Amino acid sequence: MVAAKENAFSSLIRPLRHLILLVAVTLLTHFWMIPYAQKSANSHMNDGPFLGVVYVLLAFSTLVFAIKSYQKRRSTVELILQLLLMVVFIGFGYQLYSLDCLTCASMG
Repeated sequence: MVAAKENAFSSLIRPLRHLILLVAVTLLTHFWMIPYAQKSANSHMNDGPFLGVVYVLLAFSTLVFAIKSYQKRRSTVELILQLLLMVVFIGFGYQLYSLDCLTCASMG
């Protein structure tokens, strides 16, 4: 009986853990990584394309992890959250990859 309670508890914790990871990645990227990359782009030392490629690689590794995790546990909620994390990584990767110097962009 105790094992059943632990299994039910762990099945609730896993999706919550993925949701917390999703929120943390979104907040850290939006409030720390994008301003840093824009600042480096404005100084013509653009780190954005490198960070964009890193985010896309993280997205593909998240996809592989999601598929393996789904094959092992068959948890649809967990799969959806991991795929949502992958989409967030791809979106932020594109945004980081396409940063330009704001002064140069506005001057022509």
